[in-house]
Amino acid sequence: MGCIGDIGRRGGRAWHPADQRRPYGGCAETALSAALDLAAIVGQRAFTAQDLRRSCSAWIDAQLPADVRRHLHRAVNERRSGRAIAGLTVLSALCGWINGGDEGARLAVTSAMPELAAALAPSEAMRRRHDARRLHPADAPELFAVVYDVCRRAGLRRMPQVYLLPGEHAMNAFALGSPDDPVITLTRGLLDGMTRSEVAAIIAHEIAHICNGDASIMALAGGLHRSIRLVSAASLAGMPRRMAVAPETATLIWLLQAAPAIAELLCLALSRIRELAADAFALDLIAEPHTLASALEKLERHHRGLGHSRADAEEGELYGYLHSHPSTDQRVSFVHVLA
Repeated sequence: MGCIGDIGRRGGRAWHPADQRRPYGGCAETALSAALDLAAIVGQRAFTAQDLRRSCSAWIDAQLPADVRRHLHRAVNERRSGRAIAGLTVLSALCGWINGGDEGARLAVTSAMPELAAALAPSEAMRRRHDARRLHPADAPELFAVVYDVCRRAGLRRMPQVYLLPGEHAMNAFALGSPDDPVITLTRGLLDGMTRSEVAAIIAHEIAHICNGDASIMALAGGLHRSIRLVSAASLAGMPRRMAVAPETATLIWLLQAAPAIAELLCLALSRIRELAADAFALDLIAEPHTLASALEKLERHHRGLGHSRADAEEGELYGYLHSHPSTDQRVSFVHVLA
């Protein structure tokens, strides 16, 4: 507890060249060590699929009902999401504190807030950034019947706006906004290449993203990531010869150099967690849960042009750390366990 108090008293201003004669001492090293331990735990243990598989296997062995397994799965993923956001917040505050003390830490964290505003205008984003056409119930009554059924099961108060992206050969879908202003975008290729039940499964996945508030969560994570990049670069630019003059601060400089990469890994991990949580929620929103697995496999074959199992195997062990989505094999295996 004493270390935290010491850091607070020291951190009233930005670093000054005279500080090279004032080593940070063991207190800051203790704080840095704790932060790095947190990053290691979050990066190495919280986002691997093995522990989720073990949990799911235990739930099956205990003969828990499918809906209970899905509830537990979502609870685990919510806890992991909290760890990711906590890791990004700690890292951002620490980089800000190194550069500007207590005020720098506060500014580094609060500068991520404007990113949330970008997630609150999804309709405007669709009009400005994508060549998408808004659909109305009269344009596609069967599609809107599916959307209505999924929204009813999800308890979504407001029907989402539905946009169609041109392109017969593209198969994709994504969601924007919040439950108060939801938007779903589908491609023509997806509607033409999937069955009605598979389209319902994909829409359920996107509705799950909206109900879970994933746009705001990822916007916050993106803002923290951007803050970490900017603050760490500014801090390194302000102490060009500090490492040579004061070797005891090498850990601080190493942290500033590594912070953007650590933040990137945390954001990717958070994205994978939100995808798994959306998959689990989607299973509650469709009449045929196993159709989500077939839809995911069809998307994988379309995007890669070959069997998904072989493609995933070629990626190697780093696949789970360097991609924003879990592998299709992982997602399908979880769907089968939770369906």
